[in-house]
Parts: sequence; structure tokens; C-alpha cells
Amino acid sequence: MKKRFFALFCLNIMFSFLHASSFEDHKKAHMIQDLEVIKHHFEAGYAPAEWKKEYAGWDLNQAFEESKNEILSHPSITTKEFQKILRGFVRTMKDYHVDIVFSSTEASSLPFSIKGREGRYFIDWVDPIRLPPSHYGIRAGDELLEFDESPIAEVMTPLIHAYGKSSNPLTDLGYATMKLTMRSGMEGDDVPKGPIMVMTRSAKSGKIAIHQLRWAYTPEQIKSPLDFMEVLNNLSFLFPKTTKEKPSIKVPKIMMANPLHRAFAQKYAARDGALGSRKSFIPPLGKVIWSVDNDFSDDSSDPSSCWHGYIYRHPQGQKIGYIRIPHYLASYAQVQEFGKILNIMEEKSDALVIDQLHNFGGFVNCQYALAAMLTDRPMKAPYHRIKMTQKEVLEAYELLQFLNVFDFLLGGEEEGSHPFSSSNSSSSSSDSYYDDEGSLQSDEDDDERWMQWNYQEFLFLKDYCEILLEDWNQGLTLTRPTPILGIDRINPNPKYQYTKPILMLIDEMDFSGGDFMPAVLQDNRRALLFGARTAGAGGYVFSFQFPNSHGIAQCSYTASIAERSNAQKIENLGITPDIEYEMKSEDFQARYQGYVKAVNEAVETLLEK
Repeated sequence: MKKRFFALFCLNIMFSFLHASSFEDHKKAHMIQDLEVIKHHFEAGYAPAEWKKEYAGWDLNQAFEESKNEILSHPSITTKEFQKILRGFVRTMKDYHVDIVFSSTEASSLPFSIKGREGRYFIDWVDPIRLPPSHYGIRAGDELLEFDESPIAEVMTPLIHAYGKSSNPLTDLGYATMKLTMRSGMEGDDVPKGPIMVMTRSAKSGKIAIHQLRWAYTPEQIKSPLDFMEVLNNLSFLFPKTTKEKPSIKVPKIMMANPLHRAFAQKYAARDGALGSRKSFIPPLGKVIWSVDNDFSDDSSDPSSCWHGYIYRHPQGQKIGYIRIPHYLASYAQVQEFGKILNIMEEKSDALVIDQLHNFGGFVNCQYALAAMLTDRPMKAPYHRIKMTQKEVLEAYELLQFLNVFDFLLGGEEEGSHPFSSSNSSSSSSDSYYDDEGSLQSDEDDDERWMQWNYQEFLFLKDYCEILLEDWNQGLTLTRPTPILGIDRINPNPKYQYTKPILMLIDEMDFSGGDFMPAVLQDNRRALLFGARTAGAGGYVFSFQFPNSHGIAQCSYTASIAERSNAQKIENLGITPDIEYEMKSEDFQARYQGYVKAVNEAVETLLEK
């Protein structure tokens, strides 16, 4: 009896082992299939592949094999571990546009943020509600010495490795400092919870203090099915159902922003100094004598203004304008409000400081619209080499067919009887703007916007479509250098123009559109750039989804590779300022007073020139 029982026990163990082994093989096969899908998308659509091989020796097949082997090497792999492998896979491209977002509700945060330089880290922002000063002695400017009972430098090193793209060291550092106190399952993070000890040194007294804080934790509600189920064909409930859209006139949707950066900015939009926030982390540059917040009002302007601006008195006595551009996602009404503010500054200021610090990018249409208000003569725009598949070619063909029909219909009209009549034909590229879906608006409330889409832009767009079709028919999947939407010159806005000297503040947390705007202004000698080299996200962005069992909600990649007027790439290289300024520890401790002084010295240099 005992022998029989022992034999049955051994058989049960053997079958359990074989069952577990088979299940692990099943999980790994699913993971490799998902990795292959992502690889295929990059093979078809990733524009900078040749540049990455030249710049960093990157090879897609090699990166795929390394990630595949890492999956197979795990004796028992979880979904979270697979997500980390995927993050490592996209990190090999050294591209700030390439990311993977996961379907997850788990998140955790602490009520402060930090910045760092020279191996030291300082409190940059404190939430006065979640960390009230009456109960906690943590202040902006204090040095962070220990985090979770470990020296802060030891904590930051793995974060820089995990979240950096090994392209711009300061950008990698900046993103890692953001992640120290904000973790998210959406990014595949290990999300902490419970109490944590932090040690700080007061900037004011030098006194060291230790505080116990607690992570504000949101638990995971979307479990990973393959961690507890053997068979799952799809996770369709994680993705929005496809719905039929109303027919509308579509133009190419040219997005220059990483979806992950955009989501982060939306979540922390109310925090001054955060990525894409309305107000910057730098204090006023001088005594404010006019302010957008206090004195600028117009019933026709968008009530949800995204502009923070003022005029201040320079130490040498001049009146200097200041306006912040936090991103390039402004609505049509907000773009017009920007122009109205500039007209006031054109009248009342001697020069303008544009604060583009921590700008994550946005739509090309918006960027060009704002740029058109900063000049009185056409400015040359960057050219892009665009990665094409049949999808992009078909979209260009369909748009061209519509444009040809529309042009034919317009040809029979009398002068002044169609939207591109002489009363509107003087409108420049600054007047056109499309909604978030890239659609031309045609309802009753938006007739003015439709009227302002002028005939010259119409012709440039036709040229753009024809170039894509011509290159495809010649066997090219990566186009010749060509201007986006056919616009190789950004015409000045006839209604809103700032014509006086401009200083633009840039830094390592300027991405995509935040790279391109300073490139346009520098290449056309329209502005002096001050600060640190931008991140170097040098193209526009495509995203894709596919059904899977591992919570992969969305992947993004760079679909074009841009060149400046001197043929230099923006990808990885970024935009180097004319006047370089490297943040120092003293800036964080003294609330950027050294930075403010240097900006005003740069303004003085600008006025002398």
C-alpha cells in the first residue's frame, strides 16, 4: 500500500512538473510572438534605422535576438519581467520617441520632486497639501541625502540606467529624477508602497532632518492573465472598440510628441515646473510691470489659456517681454491668444524671452502657427525623410484625389465666391489649425477656421502628396528629404508679429517639437538660444496597438528622420544653444537666482547685437 501511494505521489509530482514546464513554454512562446510583432512594426515603419546604425551601431535583428534569449533564460518568467525586457528592447534604439505603454492602474507617488547636478540632488517642488510645511520640515532647495535609507546617488544610478536612452546624459538624468517619486505600472515600473524614510539637509540652516513618508499607492486592478491562466486568446476588453467615424476631411496628422510624455504632462499639468506645465520652474526674471494673468483679458480668447507671460524691468532699465511655451498642443483659440499677447509685447517691450523649458512637443501645425508670429519674413523649415508603407501611400493618394477634385471645383468659381477668395488668400500658414484628430473643421462654429485654410497651403499639400507617391513608385520606402505638409517656408502671420530681438530658453527636457522650434529659430537667425542642449527627438511619431496577453497598450516609434538647413540630423544630436548654461547645485538651492542673472546677461548681449 505504501509503495503504491509513493508511486502515485511521484507520478503526481512528475505530471505537475511537466504541466508547469509546458505552461512556462506556452507563456514564453506568447511573449516571443509579441516581441516579433513589435519587431515587424519597426522593420516596416521605423525611419531612423540607418542613422541609428551609423550613430550607435544599432541593429534591429541583434536587439531582437538578445531580448528573445533573455526571455528564454528565465526559469519562470512573469508578465512584469517581460515588460521590463520590452523596455530594454526599445532602449537599445537610443530614441526618446520610442516607448511602450502598458494597461495598468497601479501607481505610486511621493509629494515632492527633485533635480540634480554634479552628483547631488535637491528638492525642487513640494506639494503643500500632501506635505504641509506646518508638519514637515522639507522645503524646496533642501538637499536630498538619503532615500529609503540608502545614499541618494546609489538610488539614482539604477534609475538612470532603467529609464535613460543613453543619448543625452542630462535628459536621462532629468527623466530619472522625475521617476524617483512617481512610479507607474503604465511604464512597467516596480511600484512601491508603504512607508519610506528620506533624509534632507536644509538649504537655510544646514540642519539634517529625517522624515518618514508614505507612498500614495493605487493598486493594480488589471491583472496579467498569463500569470494565473493557461489559455487566453486576446485581451480585447483592454482596448477601445472600433467605432465608425463620421466622414470628415483628413489631412496628415503630424504629431511630434511621445505619447508617454504627453500622458505624464497631462497627469501633472497643475504642478509648476513639471513637463509641459503652464508655469516654469524659474522665478520672475525681474520686477513685473505687466502680466498676462492680471491684466490681459479678452472675451474672444480661450478661457483655458495655456500661456503664462509678463513684461519685466531689466536691471539695465529696458522693458523685456517673457512668455512661456509649455507644449505645442494649443487649440486654435489659444494660438490666436498667443498672437494677441505678442502684439502687446511688440508695442511695449524691447526684447522677448521665450521660455521653452521642459517642452514635450505637440503638433507640427501648432508649432508652425506660433513660429509664424515670431517673424516678419519667411523662415526655412526642416526637411524630413519619411518612412512609408502602403498605408501612408494610400492616405496620400486619397488626399490627393480629394485635393484635385476640390481644385477643379474651385476653378469654375467666380473670384471671391469660394473659401480661398482674395479676401482670405493673404492668410499665411499661421492661420491654419486642425483639431486633435487632424480634421479640417466645417461646422457652423468653425467656419472662420475653414475660411482661413488658404489656397497656397492647398497647393503645398498637393506637392507633398505627389512627392510621397512619386518616391514610392520609384521603389523608395524612405523618401527623399521633403518638407512636412509641403511647407518648406513658414510665412509670417499678417496679423500677429513680434519683430524685436528674441532669447529662447531651452534645456535637456525639450523633446520633439521642443527640438524643432529652437532649430527653426536658430537656423533662420531669428533667436539666440540659451541653456542646455535639447533631448534630440528628431522626427514625428507614430503609435500602434495590437491584441496581446501581456498588457501592451501602445507602442510608439519615430516615423521620420529630420534634417536641418545644414543637413545635420536632429535625432540624438539635439539643438546646441548659442549661450550654454549648465545648472549648478547653487541654482537649486537658491531657487535659480544664478540662472536668472545669466539670462539677464544674455538679454543684455542680445540687445547689444
